[in-house]
Amino acid sequence: MKYQLTATEARVIGCLLEKQVTTPEQYPLSVNAVTLACNQKTNREPVMNLAEHEVQEQLDALVKRHYLRTVSGFGNRVTKYEQRFCNSEFGALKAEPG
Repeated sequence: MKYQLTATEARVIGCLLEKQVTTPEQYPLSVNAVTLACNQKTNREPVMNLAEHEVQEQLDALVKRHYLRTVSGFGNRVTKYEQRFCNSEFGALKAEPG
């Protein structure tokens, strides 16, 4: 079954992929961090202005479809999210900085 991503879904997944490679020390990301990444003004086309609740809805929907997974571990005060396409046990794609 093919699935067409909305612009917001694509932005959320794209931001998670980007931040995993560019800032691995901060990855996985909280909903606040994903919101900031989605609304980043540089290197984004189109520029978006998403509210945190909109990003949360997209994250929940993408988790439900198994495109993302939640990460909660000892010491995490908030739920964090990571993508499942690249650099994961389920994805064959590998990305490296540089």
